[in-house]
Amino acid sequence: MPLRPVDGYPGRTYKFYDGPTVYPFGYGISYTNFRYEVTSSPESLRFTLKPYQHCYSQNYMNKDQDSPCPAIIIEHSECVHFIHVEVTVHNVGMRDGNDVVMVYSAPPSGIVAAPIKQLIGFQRVHVAAGQNVKVKFSFNACDSFNIIDAAAYNLLPAGTHKILVADETVPLEVNFNY
Repeated sequence: MPLRPVDGYPGRTYKFYDGPTVYPFGYGISYTNFRYEVTSSPESLRFTLKPYQHCYSQNYMNKDQDSPCPAIIIEHSECVHFIHVEVTVHNVGMRDGNDVVMVYSAPPSGIVAAPIKQLIGFQRVHVAAGQNVKVKFSFNACDSFNIIDAAAYNLLPAGTHKILVADETVPLEVNFNY
């Protein structure tokens, strides 16, 4: 079974499967309900390329989408950029409960064979009924927003990435200066 989608087969991980699901990833029984709110996250991230660092080309579904510097190879860069995201978890039910807050990243749209989304962090929290809890995440940009292309290069693509927490979606613009 191939990992990536091939010849109509959807692939074997949640990263590539976009069909109907019986239970979503992380689904579980709870006696209360939670609501999520992304209360802080950066809007953009700028990388300055080293003097001899090169841009790497990407395959896009729409050829008009190509940018001057579509991606960088992560192994060729010193990635010291961190993204800090804060999520407020509201217990809107009548009982105390535990929940696992899961944060996903989605690469810019239109990149050929890129995953739909990938899990980049999670944390279990206990929230009393009617209360809320703030959960802080810190992500290395290269580790959390990377993709692996068909040639097995670990890339950080430029463009609008998405940070996903339940139904909340926050855009993150990644650009390269050279």
